Amino acid sequence: LSDTRMPPRRSAPSTPAKAAAAQEQDKHAAVPAAEADEDADLYDDSLTVGFWLLTLLLAAATGFAGYHFWTHVYDLDTGYSVNNAIQRRIALYSEQAFYYSFYEDLATSPDVMQSVSELFNESRSEYPLHINAIERFNIYPEVVTGLLFHQFHTVQDDPMTLMHNVIMGLAGFQWAGLVVAAAVLSRTAFAGAVAAAFVFAFYSAMSRLNIHLTLRENFALPFFWWQVMLVIAAIRQKSIGYLFLPILVATVLFLLCWQFSQFILLLQTAALFATYILGYLGRTSMFTLVKLYLIAYLAVIAATLGNAMLLTSMHMLFCVALTVIFLASSRDRTFAGRVVEGASSVVIMTSLKLLASALVDDDAHIFNIIKAKLTSYESFITYLYLCGPTYRALTLVDYKELLAALPVQLAILATGLMAVCMYGFSAGRAPVDPAFSFVLFQCILFCGLAATIRRLTIVAMPHLVLNATLLASPALVDYAARAVTGRRLRVAGSALLAAAILCAAIAQTPEADVLRRDLNDAQPSPRNDDATFRLLDFIRRETPEHAIFSGDSVITSAIKLLTRRRVTFHPHTENQEVRARHHDFFQIYNRVTEDEIYAMLRQWGTDYVVVSAGPCHVACAEGQTMDYMANSSDSRGIKRHGRPELPQFCDTVGSAAFRHFTRVYHSPPFTVLRLRKKP
Repeated sequence: LSDTRMPPRRSAPSTPAKAAAAQEQDKHAAVPAAEADEDADLYDDSLTVGFWLLTLLLAAATGFAGYHFWTHVYDLDTGYSVNNAIQRRIALYSEQAFYYSFYEDLATSPDVMQSVSELFNESRSEYPLHINAIERFNIYPEVVTGLLFHQFHTVQDDPMTLMHNVIMGLAGFQWAGLVVAAAVLSRTAFAGAVAAAFVFAFYSAMSRLNIHLTLRENFALPFFWWQVMLVIAAIRQKSIGYLFLPILVATVLFLLCWQFSQFILLLQTAALFATYILGYLGRTSMFTLVKLYLIAYLAVIAATLGNAMLLTSMHMLFCVALTVIFLASSRDRTFAGRVVEGASSVVIMTSLKLLASALVDDDAHIFNIIKAKLTSYESFITYLYLCGPTYRALTLVDYKELLAALPVQLAILATGLMAVCMYGFSAGRAPVDPAFSFVLFQCILFCGLAATIRRLTIVAMPHLVLNATLLASPALVDYAARAVTGRRLRVAGSALLAAAILCAAIAQTPEADVLRRDLNDAQPSPRNDDATFRLLDFIRRETPEHAIFSGDSVITSAIKLLTRRRVTFHPHTENQEVRARHHDFFQIYNRVTEDEIYAMLRQWGTDYVVVSAGPCHVACAEGQTMDYMANSSDSRGIKRHGRPELPQFCDTVGSAAFRHFTRVYHSPPFTVLRLRKKP
């Protein structure tokens, strides 16, 4: 078959006895030539014009509906349509406000090119340091959208409106990509219809866009699902050929938009390599994709002017290791040889990563989080990430809810059929589609990742949907039947029926009932952030424009965006200096003296410090309090020691008399202290 991988043909037996034995074995194991010819007609890889017309129409309709759907859902959860301009910006929480501030600076600048040049020497985010924002942050979406705003500003009066519409458009584009990926995977447009039904019914498990507008994943994942679709199509061909450039472009855009995209691509490459090890994917195709990844990294590193996380990326180092392995020997390997290649590449990658980490450790916190999950290791930054539920592992309740979800149940069934197909391949009875294997392994890896980091269920659930849509594929059931009986099962006409049954089942799920009720009955309500509004209004009116502010990363992001004041740190922690500043600032929640806090703030040139009472007495799930976290070691290995006899400093800011500070604002939960200059 042009689109599948059959077991390798045996060489001619050397003796009559061996020939007789081989004929007896072939009687039970081989696929008859006539049936193979029928398969070639039924499952030909050259998809018809009718298939593409129907699939693209369905994708366009899903994307258009997705744009309006997410616009409505975001409006319901944030009150976007009834909020004023300030309330809309206050709704951007933490890093969302921080990233968006770069867009607002460009959009409102009278000289946009001057503002772009200032990004290379930016001083408003980590005062007193001057940093290259293009290299440090994934803000290409903001830069491009800011340039678009200047092009169309006569139409869009509020810069927020354009950003909102771009992100909602990308959300629709993402859903369209999932529909096309499902259709191409199953080679039937009806599978795309199943995927469309799933993404609407289970939207809340596939994105956080309902309340988080400018997260990096909202810009990146739309390109990822189109890239997955292109990879599915490419690995079915003898040569990637004309698909090389589209895959490269999608990969580059994905890497540019999200600092964690490298880890997603690492798992994707692992899934491809597992497909290669089992013999379903050819060596040439695997090596071509590895070279494609390396070219993408070179392009993105150049575009970001040498981003440190990308330079030491595990995925790039894994691709370098595979390149070394493949160049060392160009001949095809046996199964055992391919396993050795995989083990060798992991050893090379690990060695290179350990060497690179000694020089650059911008992503050290990610591996420390993994270390904390697996061992008793603890540090301030791991507590900061693992205190809330976002980066914690799934609970037993989560697993019960997931197993009750229809796409998970159907994906498990499809996985069982794939396992049968793999058995048939090993027995010489049936082929295995490399795209089926790739999606299966990728789904397993992402589900494992989501099990340890709850936030990444937004990547795992769409993979479960892709697996579930395979049940609408005539090829999967046929391959499984041949693996068991040695005979093919003609199911070409069942795709429409299977898709109709699946869509009807999705419409009856509890998630679909909740969706219908919410969309029909709910109304947007204005956002109530009076305390934050009063604080920001005070800062705008009562503090100098050149003032420098310190505070927790949530409030400093809002200050940078809405008052244009300079701040000393931010929520983008992919840098050791920023992680160290986070730890230093959190001494405000520790049991330390006023002198220690003053000395810490003065080293950054702080004029005002905003203390929020909210985090002062917050405890993590395991009971760790903020003062306990502040005493843990930081990224530099420095461990603090609070004094048990002292109150937490944050408890004293509302009433105590200070020698080094003047209280200039107090309206719960915020207090603003001005640092007195030394005589």
